[in-house]
Amino acid sequence: MGLKTDIQGSLAAAFDTSLADAVRPVVFISLSTSSYDPATGVVSPVELRYPTRAVVEPYTAKEIGNSGGSITNSDLKVILLSNEVDAEIKTGMRMEVTGLEQTYSVEVATADPAGASYELQVRS
Repeated sequence: MGLKTDIQGSLAAAFDTSLADAVRPVVFISLSTSSYDPATGVVSPVELRYPTRAVVEPYTAKEIGNSGGSITNSDLKVILLSNEVDAEIKTGMRMEVTGLEQTYSVEVATADPAGASYELQVRS
């Protein structure tokens, strides 16, 4: 097995056990290229939804203080496994967290060096 597979296996096990209380269902929403309805002549964007699970937590005061203002008190940190989502997560996507009544936008999306997980900064 490669490094990516090892990391994903360890993280998946942690999501199921020690991190289970912090794991939440989330849905990433992306607007894809528009669809055209020849019967009506209407062009409309297509909303693609990617359900997955993630660890969702607030940033610490230290992280906020050291960010130079790029992280706000209401931002959340989201960690998810890249092999559990069927889309490339990128800045500007919307995200819904089950149980929270807000929709968030992805402000920053970074993958770990092995490509096993994403860490996202999301903002309502």
